[in-house]
Parts: sequence; structure tokens; C-alpha cells
Amino acid sequence: MILSVVAGTSRSFASQGMVSAVGGAAWNGIRGVNSQRAFSNIEGGPKELYVLSYKFVPDMETRRAPVRAEHLRLLSETGDDCLLGGALVEPVLDAGLLLFRARAKAEAFARADPYVTAGLVTDWSVRKWMVVAGSKMPSI
Repeated sequence: MILSVVAGTSRSFASQGMVSAVGGAAWNGIRGVNSQRAFSNIEGGPKELYVLSYKFVPDMETRRAPVRAEHLRLLSETGDDCLLGGALVEPVLDAGLLLFRARAKAEAFARADPYVTAGLVTDWSVRKWMVVAGSKMPSI
């Protein structure tokens, strides 16, 4: 793996020998600290969150009506487990994203979600999201 970082200068950190990457892990040789933390504006370094993504059936906006209240009730019961959630609506309502603190919580939610059990979700997945920047992260 080759790591190249361009920071508005004529030479990248990598070309200056300040950062090297070995086996997929970046390392800052000058300071002797893991560069993931050096490139993050989040206290304590990057945070792992989990994105639950849904692909919806066509006409989701009308077809969800019978189970929407139950879907929203289940969401309200997640407490702090689900940080954010909503639908992607442009150009049409065809997908949804929900952000969870833990993979197991995201997977459990999807299995119990009325949108899924009613067949309104054609596909879902949970992926780890490595968050390295954002002013709201300390509060999450």
C-alpha cells in the first residue's frame, strides 16, 4: 500500500518521509503516533459507527403507509443506539440510511423493522463507517 497525502503544498507528507504505510496501517514516523489520529479532528482519533442502508421497493412513499407508524415507533425505542436516520428522496424515495453505534444493534433493528418484514425493503446491509472528521462527533 502506498499512502500519499496532499495538503496544499508542492510535496506530500509521504514524499517528505513523514508518513509511511505498512500493511494497511499508516504510521507517522516523526512523532511515533498512529497517523489515523493525526489526520482526525476528533478527540481520541477516529470513531467507528455503522450505517444501515436500505433499498426500497418502487412507490415506497405510498406503500409504506400501513406500517410507517410501527416503523417510527421501533425507531423511537432504539434510544441512543440509532443516532440518525432518514430516507434518500431525490430524485425519488428509493433508499434509507440509519446510523448506529453498534453493528449488532443495526442488524437487530433491520430484522425487526416493519419495512423489512412487510417486504418494502428489497435489500439491506450494515457497513462500518470510520468517522475521522466532524464538529458534532464529540457529542455523538
